[in-house]
Amino acid sequence: MTYQLTSTGKRARRSIPLVEETGTDTRTVGASTDKLPVELLAYIFEECAMQQRDIRPLSREMFRSHLRSVEAEYPPMLFLQICRRWREIALSTSSLWTSLSVGRMSWEHCGPSIAAMGYWLDRAGQAPLHLQLRSSGSQSSNARPSYANEMLDLFGKEISRWRSFSIEFDEELVGTMREILNRSQGTLTGLEELEICFQPEYWLVPVEPDLTFLSSILSLESLKRLYLSLNFPPMKSFPASNFQLIPWSQLNEILVQAPLSLEECVYYLSQCSTASRISLYATQLHSDPDPIPAHLPITTLPNLSSLVLDQYWDAVKALAFFNLPSLRHLTLSTSDIDGSNRRPFIFESFLERSHCAIDHLTIMDVSNKRSAVVDYFEIPALHTIPRVEFSFPRASSVMLELLRKHQDTSHIIPRLYAWGCYNGRTFIGWGLGWTLPGMTPEYKWEDGQIVFFHPDLGFNAPGADIDGLCWVFDLPLIALD
Repeated sequence: MTYQLTSTGKRARRSIPLVEETGTDTRTVGASTDKLPVELLAYIFEECAMQQRDIRPLSREMFRSHLRSVEAEYPPMLFLQICRRWREIALSTSSLWTSLSVGRMSWEHCGPSIAAMGYWLDRAGQAPLHLQLRSSGSQSSNARPSYANEMLDLFGKEISRWRSFSIEFDEELVGTMREILNRSQGTLTGLEELEICFQPEYWLVPVEPDLTFLSSILSLESLKRLYLSLNFPPMKSFPASNFQLIPWSQLNEILVQAPLSLEECVYYLSQCSTASRISLYATQLHSDPDPIPAHLPITTLPNLSSLVLDQYWDAVKALAFFNLPSLRHLTLSTSDIDGSNRRPFIFESFLERSHCAIDHLTIMDVSNKRSAVVDYFEIPALHTIPRVEFSFPRASSVMLELLRKHQDTSHIIPRLYAWGCYNGRTFIGWGLGWTLPGMTPEYKWEDGQIVFFHPDLGFNAPGADIDGLCWVFDLPLIALD
């Protein structure tokens, strides 16, 4: 029966665009669905609602999970407006009401009433809850100042059922959260996922930013996924004790946006013995020059499959202290022109030590160091990685110039592709694919020849435009159909 419901649900989802394209009267569709059993209709509702939950990868964009909105045009609120039968089934299907996202759009439109949100949570019965709350923000002129606090207080009454919780704090919400935790000691035991962001205005208050009020949450044994964004202004002091509150050793997924020195980064990473995905992003320039520490040992993290290091210092330095045998995805990004990725020998030693089968490598740099990129290409193991991306200023044209001057580089660079991105950044590498949104193919280097793509696709290299093709630097040219 479960298999049949799953198959039917998939077919129902595929049919939605077809119904919309044909312009079929929704009343006709409604008449047909009235004949469906209650259990099947409830299952279809759940499938439709799940499409509204957008699970984001570990990126620095705030709020990785968009939970179900309170807006009328989206499930589950949409189901209440079709007919009486749909309304009754939706209200009695508790799984439709276990997640709730209340954000700034709600505040700016005077939002749903607290009583209505209480009724929403009541519909979930005793099921675990996935909750998300953004502060009203100083820009929300229509928002009642106490609205976000009242909503958080409502969520706090169900704290024993929290399974995942996302919140953007301002100063008032910090106080409300502290009160909730003080009166609810011992009742929050099942929280698995926590996402914490801070509104920029919060860090402007004349107090030292302090996360100790969250220590009771961060110490939960059930906590497995943590996303912490500390976007405070440059030069704002930040006590190291905040990082020590993070239970690095028990988390499966970790994303932290905060300034860390190289030594701090290595120290905290070395504690992540159970983590499978880690992303560490720098929010501002760290004051230290960050030389490579000589006294730190090499640590093995057996479960780590994805690592993102986006720092102002040379991110590849951190690899000198780790053995990561399960690593599949690696991103190294350097945002300081004086700390560029100039140490490919560290990366080569890391590959030899870890024996990891990386599927996807991305190296991004704000400086223009062609020699360092060539040194990476001279690493034999690099060419066994299916998907490789390098990005630095003028990456596409810089590599063209290199190939023009050294056409005998096939033994070092057997193949190379170049893409342009909508934000002006260019990528070189291979395996990225030609159809990714926002990416435009420019040229490829293969078998000692350059192949340029039609300029209508976005390629704008120096040279003459001849019959819809670009002949650049007198290199061999092959036209693509």
